[in-house]
Amino acid sequence: MMISKLLNYFLLILCVFSLSSCNTGVYEKFREVPEKQWSKDYPMDYLVKIEKPRKYKFTVAFSYLAFIAQKEIKFHFKITSPSKKESFLSTYTVLLRDKDGKQLGDVMGNYGDIEQVLEDDFELKEKGEYKFELIQAAEAQSIGGVTRIGFKVNKSKK
Repeated sequence: MMISKLLNYFLLILCVFSLSSCNTGVYEKFREVPEKQWSKDYPMDYLVKIEKPRKYKFTVAFSYLAFIAQKEIKFHFKITSPSKKESFLSTYTVLLRDKDGKQLGDVMGNYGDIEQVLEDDFELKEKGEYKFELIQAAEAQSIGGVTRIGFKVNKSKK
């Protein structure tokens, strides 16, 4: 009986420690795209309060209509630090279909979702509020069929 109680306590403590070590989330927000048309004139911005300077992982997520015409979504990624220093990172491309036209995201019915890591270990050196902007960079003025755009910040595991 005593061994059973000790074993239960040990398993409970192990479970609590394993769950607390997985909690690396700092920020996650999804924004609706007006009229399902992501325009170059409508950058998606996310304000994130950073409590501790360190390395972070940035992930973008797109929700879209499954019959979207685009094979890919291109965008610029801009970071403005608390001291107003602006940094443009690379232009990113999220592929929606492979070379054979097969959907790469999770598609259910008329909607699809896809997620991609932008940076795995990007160092944010200041404490305070950062502004992250995703700016549509396709050749067309707008991309039709994009319904929501999400942005996530997690502590880097590196």
